[in-house]
Amino acid sequence: MNEQPNDNLNQTYEVFHRNHNVLRQRLLDALPEPATEPKRVHSEIPMCRCLRGPLMNGRMMKLAAAAAIVLAVLIGIYFLGGSPTGTTIAWAQVAQRMDTINDFTCRMTSWRVPAETAGEAQTREEMTMNFWYSDDYGFKMEQYAGGELVMVEYFLRRTSEGVRIWPQKKAYVRMPLGEEQLAMGPAQKMDPRDWVRRFTTSNFASLGKRKTDGIETEGIETKDLGVIRSASSSYEDYAARLWIDVQTQLPVSIEETYTMNGMRSGGGADRFEWNPGLTATDFEPAIPDDYESR
Repeated sequence: MNEQPNDNLNQTYEVFHRNHNVLRQRLLDALPEPATEPKRVHSEIPMCRCLRGPLMNGRMMKLAAAAAIVLAVLIGIYFLGGSPTGTTIAWAQVAQRMDTINDFTCRMTSWRVPAETAGEAQTREEMTMNFWYSDDYGFKMEQYAGGELVMVEYFLRRTSEGVRIWPQKKAYVRMPLGEEQLAMGPAQKMDPRDWVRRFTTSNFASLGKRKTDGIETEGIETKDLGVIRSASSSYEDYAARLWIDVQTQLPVSIEETYTMNGMRSGGGADRFEWNPGLTATDFEPAIPDDYESR
């Protein structure tokens, strides 16, 4: 009856003996600087005496090693962005995953409402944008107000050109883009990949898990200004939230809310498709023949 537990302990001890230096170094690297400095505490002497006692036999040493492994795993999870209480997202890895995204599509929204009537839907002003982005080709954005398409904008890297189309006015304009514009294009301020990176380095708190359109997601919230956009110090009650698909570890929705000058405002992005395989055709401006150039 005692052979199987001893075998398990032997295996656990062998793993610990083989990997304990690596684990120790990773834990020391994760801890704040003061914690890495050796400290002398009064408990060292009685502990040493206990270790020399007759109860510290081979089996007890193996049990202690197994406990040390469990403790190392729990501490490692904590400092690497997870949680021993059920959190499944390693947030630093989520930011790293953004480096593998070359193109995406999403919906972006922006809204505001008088703070005193924030609960009344009829007072809400909202703008919606469908967004296509590619590192190679640039971006395309469809802007809607009141459910009607009011503008289509293109930022074209390969032709160094910007195009704006106003369907309601049947007009368009083409604009050459300089090197500085191409390097620091407007897409940079609307890039959810950068938002995610800033989220994971902010002072965030866990929001737990929830279902989003049938997807199990896990979220974090930060009060740090400027996570999504350049934020004003006059913002009140600012909060930004990021929700991640637990299975794919990719963003599902990003949002922010704040109050300023008597208006409750917010915005964000959702309906993401990551690396959908966009081509040059997706970024060709569609200008009807009867539209006037400006």
